[in-house]
Amino acid sequence: MMPIDAGEGRASRMRGIRVTERGVGLIEVLVTVLVLAVGFLAAGRMQVTALRNNQNAYHESQAQLLLDDMADRMRANREGIRASDYDNLSTASAIDTNCTSSACNAAALAAYDLYQWSLSLAPVMSGALPRLPQGAASGSNRGGTPAIGTISSPVDGAYTLTLTWQDQVDGVPTERTATAVLIP
Repeated sequence: MMPIDAGEGRASRMRGIRVTERGVGLIEVLVTVLVLAVGFLAAGRMQVTALRNNQNAYHESQAQLLLDDMADRMRANREGIRASDYDNLSTASAIDTNCTSSACNAAALAAYDLYQWSLSLAPVMSGALPRLPQGAASGSNRGGTPAIGTISSPVDGAYTLTLTWQDQVDGVPTERTATAVLIP
Protein backbone atom coordinates (compact mmCIF):
# COMPACT_ATOMS: atom_id res chain seq x y z
CA MET A 1 0.00 0.00 0.00
CA MET A 2 1.10 3.46 -0.75
CA PRO A 3 1.48 5.85 2.10
CA ILE A 4 -0.99 8.73 2.09
CA ASP A 5 0.53 12.10 2.41
CA ALA A 6 -1.00 14.07 5.24
CA GLY A 7 -1.57 17.09 3.02
CA GLU A 8 -3.20 15.02 0.31
CA GLY A 9 -5.67 13.47 2.77
CA ARG A 10 -6.83 16.84 3.94
CA ALA A 11 -7.25 18.06 0.39
CA SER A 12 -9.37 15.06 -0.53
CA ARG A 13 -11.54 15.57 2.54
CA MET A 14 -11.92 19.26 1.65
CA ARG A 15 -12.70 18.34 -1.92
CA GLY A 16 -15.41 16.04 -0.60
CA ILE A 17 -16.97 18.93 1.33
CA ARG A 18 -16.84 21.16 -1.68
CA VAL A 19 -18.58 18.51 -3.76
CA THR A 20 -21.51 18.31 -1.32
CA GLU A 21 -21.89 22.13 -1.11
CA ARG A 22 -21.74 23.02 -4.81
CA GLY A 23 -25.53 23.35 -5.35
CA VAL A 24 -26.08 25.47 -2.22
CA GLY A 25 -24.35 28.50 -3.76
CA LEU A 26 -26.62 28.42 -6.81
CA ILE A 27 -29.78 28.20 -4.68
CA GLU A 28 -28.57 31.08 -2.51
CA VAL A 29 -27.98 33.20 -5.63
CA LEU A 30 -31.45 32.40 -6.99
CA VAL A 31 -33.11 33.31 -3.66
CA THR A 32 -31.10 36.55 -3.53
CA VAL A 33 -32.13 37.46 -7.08
CA LEU A 34 -35.77 36.73 -6.22
CA VAL A 35 -35.63 38.90 -3.09
CA LEU A 36 -33.95 41.72 -5.02
CA ALA A 37 -36.53 41.49 -7.83
CA VAL A 38 -39.41 41.77 -5.34
CA GLY A 39 -37.65 44.70 -3.68
CA PHE A 40 -37.14 46.51 -6.99
CA LEU A 41 -40.76 45.96 -7.97
CA ALA A 42 -41.90 47.38 -4.64
CA ALA A 43 -39.59 50.38 -5.05
CA GLY A 44 -40.93 50.94 -8.57
CA ARG A 45 -44.52 50.84 -7.32
CA MET A 46 -43.65 53.33 -4.58
CA GLN A 47 -42.10 55.62 -7.21
CA VAL A 48 -45.22 55.48 -9.40
CA THR A 49 -47.46 56.18 -6.39
CA ALA A 50 -45.25 59.08 -5.35
CA LEU A 51 -45.38 60.57 -8.85
CA ARG A 52 -49.18 60.23 -8.97
CA ASN A 53 -49.58 61.85 -5.55
CA ASN A 54 -47.16 64.61 -6.55
CA GLN A 55 -49.23 65.33 -9.67
CA ASN A 56 -52.45 65.48 -7.62
CA ALA A 57 -50.80 67.85 -5.14
CA TYR A 58 -49.65 70.02 -8.04
CA HIS A 59 -53.21 70.23 -9.39
CA GLU A 60 -54.53 71.12 -5.93
CA SER A 61 -51.96 73.90 -5.53
CA GLN A 62 -52.72 75.24 -9.02
CA ALA A 63 -56.43 75.26 -8.19
CA GLN A 64 -55.74 77.19 -4.99
CA LEU A 65 -53.61 79.72 -6.88
CA LEU A 66 -56.39 80.19 -9.45
CA LEU A 67 -58.97 80.67 -6.69
CA ASP A 68 -56.72 83.20 -4.94
CA ASP A 69 -56.20 85.05 -8.24
CA MET A 70 -59.93 85.44 -8.79
CA ALA A 71 -60.48 86.48 -5.16
CA ASP A 72 -57.81 89.18 -5.58
CA ARG A 73 -59.48 90.39 -8.77
CA MET A 74 -62.79 90.63 -6.95
CA ARG A 75 -61.23 92.53 -4.03
CA ALA A 76 -59.78 95.02 -6.52
CA ASN A 77 -63.26 95.69 -7.97
CA ARG A 78 -65.24 96.57 -4.84
CA GLU A 79 -67.75 98.54 -6.90
CA GLY A 80 -68.48 95.40 -8.94
CA ILE A 81 -69.03 93.42 -5.74
CA ARG A 82 -71.44 96.07 -4.40
CA ALA A 83 -73.32 96.07 -7.72
CA SER A 84 -73.59 92.21 -7.65
CA ASP A 85 -71.59 91.93 -10.89
CA TYR A 86 -69.85 88.78 -9.60
CA ASP A 87 -73.01 86.94 -8.53
CA ASN A 88 -73.65 83.52 -10.11
CA LEU A 89 -70.87 83.57 -12.70
CA SER A 90 -69.29 80.63 -14.50
CA THR A 91 -66.22 80.44 -16.70
CA ALA A 92 -68.29 78.32 -19.10
CA SER A 93 -70.14 81.49 -20.11
CA ALA A 94 -67.20 83.92 -20.03
CA ILE A 95 -66.96 86.45 -22.84
CA ASP A 96 -64.02 88.65 -23.79
CA THR A 97 -64.44 92.26 -22.75
CA ASN A 98 -61.23 94.03 -23.60
CA CYS A 99 -60.57 96.19 -20.56
CA THR A 100 -56.87 96.58 -21.31
CA SER A 101 -57.23 99.10 -24.12
CA SER A 102 -60.21 101.08 -22.87
CA ALA A 103 -61.66 102.20 -19.56
CA CYS A 104 -64.23 99.78 -18.19
CA ASN A 105 -67.05 100.16 -15.75
CA ALA A 106 -67.39 97.76 -12.80
CA ALA A 107 -69.64 95.30 -14.69
CA ALA A 108 -67.28 95.12 -17.69
CA LEU A 109 -64.32 94.65 -15.35
CA ALA A 110 -66.13 91.76 -13.61
CA ALA A 111 -66.76 90.15 -17.01
CA TYR A 112 -63.11 90.73 -17.96
CA ASP A 113 -61.94 89.15 -14.68
CA LEU A 114 -64.08 86.09 -15.37
CA TYR A 115 -62.71 85.85 -18.92
CA GLN A 116 -59.12 86.06 -17.69
CA TRP A 117 -59.89 83.35 -15.12
CA SER A 118 -61.32 81.14 -17.89
CA LEU A 119 -58.14 81.60 -19.97
CA SER A 120 -56.14 80.05 -17.14
CA LEU A 121 -58.44 77.02 -17.28
CA ALA A 122 -58.71 76.64 -21.06
CA PRO A 123 -56.30 78.95 -22.91
CA VAL A 124 -57.22 79.84 -26.46
CA MET A 125 -53.65 80.86 -27.34
CA SER A 126 -51.69 78.29 -29.28
CA GLY A 127 -49.01 76.57 -27.27
CA ALA A 128 -50.39 77.59 -23.87
CA LEU A 129 -51.32 74.80 -21.49
CA PRO A 130 -54.22 74.86 -19.05
CA ARG A 131 -53.21 75.01 -15.39
CA LEU A 132 -55.61 72.19 -14.50
CA PRO A 133 -56.10 68.95 -16.47
CA GLN A 134 -58.84 68.76 -19.05
CA GLY A 135 -61.37 65.95 -19.12
CA ALA A 136 -61.47 63.29 -21.81
CA ALA A 137 -62.06 64.51 -25.33
CA SER A 138 -65.48 63.81 -26.74
CA GLY A 139 -66.65 64.13 -30.31
CA SER A 140 -65.06 67.09 -32.09
CA ASN A 141 -63.75 68.53 -28.83
CA ARG A 142 -60.12 67.45 -29.28
CA GLY A 143 -58.77 69.23 -26.23
CA GLY A 144 -61.26 67.78 -23.79
CA THR A 145 -63.52 69.59 -21.40
CA PRO A 146 -61.74 72.33 -19.46
CA ALA A 147 -61.99 72.94 -15.76
CA ILE A 148 -64.93 75.12 -14.74
CA GLY A 149 -64.78 78.00 -12.29
CA THR A 150 -67.92 79.33 -10.63
CA ILE A 151 -68.73 82.16 -8.27
CA SER A 152 -71.90 81.82 -6.23
CA SER A 153 -74.12 84.59 -4.95
CA PRO A 154 -73.03 85.75 -1.54
CA VAL A 155 -74.55 83.99 1.45
CA ASP A 156 -74.29 86.10 4.61
CA GLY A 157 -71.88 88.36 2.72
CA ALA A 158 -69.49 85.56 1.68
CA TYR A 159 -68.87 84.46 -1.90
CA THR A 160 -67.96 80.85 -2.64
CA LEU A 161 -65.50 80.36 -5.49
CA THR A 162 -65.32 76.81 -6.88
CA LEU A 163 -63.09 75.07 -9.40
CA THR A 164 -64.08 71.68 -10.81
CA TRP A 165 -61.86 69.59 -13.07
CA GLN A 166 -61.50 66.04 -14.33
CA ASP A 167 -58.56 64.01 -13.12
CA GLN A 168 -57.44 60.40 -13.47
CA VAL A 169 -57.31 58.37 -10.25
CA ASP A 170 -56.04 54.83 -10.90
CA GLY A 171 -57.11 55.15 -14.53
CA VAL A 172 -60.67 56.20 -13.64
CA PRO A 173 -61.89 59.70 -14.57
CA THR A 174 -62.71 61.47 -11.32
CA GLU A 175 -64.18 64.90 -10.72
CA ARG A 176 -62.08 67.00 -8.36
CA THR A 177 -63.19 70.22 -6.67
CA ALA A 178 -61.48 73.03 -4.81
CA THR A 179 -63.32 75.89 -3.10
CA ALA A 180 -62.49 79.16 -1.43
CA VAL A 181 -64.64 81.57 0.51
CA LEU A 182 -64.29 85.31 -0.05
CA ILE A 183 -65.64 87.80 2.44
CA PRO A 184 -65.21 91.18 0.75
